[in-house]
Amino acid sequence: FAAEPRSEAFGAVSVKVAFHGTASVVGIVPPTVFLPRPNVDSALVSIRRHAAPLDPSVDPKLLFRLVRAGFAKRRKMLRGAMAGVVTVEQLESAGIAPTSRAEELSVHDWLRLAHVVTAG
Repeated sequence: FAAEPRSEAFGAVSVKVAFHGTASVVGIVPPTVFLPRPNVDSALVSIRRHAAPLDPSVDPKLLFRLVRAGFAKRRKMLRGAMAGVVTVEQLESAGIAPTSRAEELSVHDWLRLAHVVTAG
């Protein structure tokens, strides 16, 4: 939830959380408190909603459809992962390199792409 772009943990959920609020890790929960004991630590995350939408002119359904498409083939370049959803020209118009991967884009990059797609 609280991952940053370009990190291994960053995914579609991270973008959705960033659209609605600000997430931060407020604590770590050790594996010893769970049964069965997992092989990882868990994080306690605080999410503070934005007072106003990041961009009220963007249709959230479109935005999240784009995000899902981008992350569906996570390790592919966007020009391939999003073929049939957006064009290379739309990516470039949004200031996004077609050779980028979904986990490299911030929520603001996704918002720009949604604007370009909406404009046609």
